[in-house]
Amino acid sequence: MTVLPDDGLELAAEFPDVTHEQWQRLVAGVLRKAGKDVEGDAAEEALSTQLEDGLRTRPLYTARDTAPEPGLPGFAPFVRGGRAEGNTVGGWDIRQRHTVADRDTVLADLENGVTSLWLVAGEGGIPVPDLGTVLDGVYLDLAPVVLDAGADTEPAARELLRLYEERGVAAEAARGNLGADPLGHEARTGRPGDLAPAAELARLCAGTYPGLRALTVDALPYHEAGGSAAQELGASLATAVAYLRELTEAGLSVEQACAQLEFRYAATADQFLTIAKLRAARRLVGEGRRGVRRAPRGSAGPARGDLAGDDDAPRPVGEHAAHHRGDAGRRGGRRGLRDRAAVRPRARAAGRVSRAGSPATPPPSSSRSRIWRGSSTRRAVPGTWSG
Repeated sequence: MTVLPDDGLELAAEFPDVTHEQWQRLVAGVLRKAGKDVEGDAAEEALSTQLEDGLRTRPLYTARDTAPEPGLPGFAPFVRGGRAEGNTVGGWDIRQRHTVADRDTVLADLENGVTSLWLVAGEGGIPVPDLGTVLDGVYLDLAPVVLDAGADTEPAARELLRLYEERGVAAEAARGNLGADPLGHEARTGRPGDLAPAAELARLCAGTYPGLRALTVDALPYHEAGGSAAQELGASLATAVAYLRELTEAGLSVEQACAQLEFRYAATADQFLTIAKLRAARRLVGEGRRGVRRAPRGSAGPARGDLAGDDDAPRPVGEHAAHHRGDAGRRGGRRGLRDRAAVRPRARAAGRVSRAGSPATPPPSSSRSRIWRGSSTRRAVPGTWSG
């Protein structure tokens, strides 16, 4: 490979500078050919798009346009992430969604780069008693498991915890999410959801399983029902507040309650709107962590609490363009509201690949990066862990 010297050459150096007004005149000329006699700002406005939430996107953005200060990674407003070291440390977590009890497919996925499992269990998915069969051969101390079991969340969670104990997985080594989302399940199915079992799972995770979270704030039901980006954000934040109130009423501190939540947002083929939505989610949750309030027992007055510590704010990921039929999200911070960005078509399809935020504990070292059983050794697999 030939390495060119850094002599200050720029790609656009051979092109003349063009002002914004010149570009508008060129646009007006093209529109005039289509029968639209507009000039200047009106020409640019003709190419703008009105979004369903009342916002307008322009056809061109340049350095002359101002934007809110994004801040630094790990600091308010957390638009650039919740960790000061940025997004590269620890790498990506590649999560595969499974809806059928197929052990061989699970192992094949893990052998080909998948690093965590999203198991749809219960009604319409993997029977709860079959979870052990599906996970046979998987190193549960290395492969995070995320459950998505709807009304069967509690029995599915108990079965997964039983498997951890049966297979000798230390409580601190168990990683993933038990997937309780009673409000999301109610939104998706119309069946009433009970928050009490979710709160009990959260108490168990907070006290015994530091690498497990109990609840998912899933915004996909609202997206799939036709909700706009703003409605999706609003529904997810309202859901998070409801869960935080329930968890703190169950005896968890605000910090413990926040650490039990992860967010999942839809991303579409409109990658720029998706990026804007996910950046907005980061900013909104970052603001929310400073404004969440709860009433202490025996008191009518509110007590102020934070959704996350200043050192590790939630990271609704604003980075994902659509990966055809996939669900995607970046690694979250180790404390605070966790989140996942989901790239998911409205039509459901089995076997979607997702990139989702990592569990609350650091990734294993490369010497223990193999997360399935199938040979006498554990070896590192390209793409399993990076960083």
